[in-house]
Amino acid sequence: MKKILYAAGALACFSAGWLLNQSNSQIGTCFLTDTLVIRDTVTIHAPVAVESRKLPARIATVHKDSVVSIPAVDSSAVTLPAVSLHYSGELYDAYISGVYPSLDSIKIHAPSSVITRTIAVPKKTRWHFGIGAGVAATPKGVQPYVGVGVTYSLFAF
Repeated sequence: MKKILYAAGALACFSAGWLLNQSNSQIGTCFLTDTLVIRDTVTIHAPVAVESRKLPARIATVHKDSVVSIPAVDSSAVTLPAVSLHYSGELYDAYISGVYPSLDSIKIHAPSSVITRTIAVPKKTRWHFGIGAGVAATPKGVQPYVGVGVTYSLFAF
């Protein structure tokens, strides 16, 4: 009869601990996600135009103070040719326009790769099954004990 009471008590304690653990913690796995973006900078020096279009000419007034070779004229109208240029490559498209335009360089900061790593970390529980050894109080007195038991971790270190 005593063995049945001991077994029922152990079962009741195990069930109560399991129910308390279920209500106080989340079951499952925690996920840690780490994202790394690697940007590659591409510098293109002196690109070559792939298309050229003439635009309407622009008229600029040149004053007497800025021109040394024509002393008799107060000012003069000068026609300047305007051009639109299109530069193109594998990583870029550039459009510029003006009087004698040129593109010196282009820097492109494009993301070349995105690395995302997700790590599944199992959630630690406080209840454990294990083999125990030590001293136990029995009906025959204090005796050495070796057996299987259920433990609850109070501190983790």
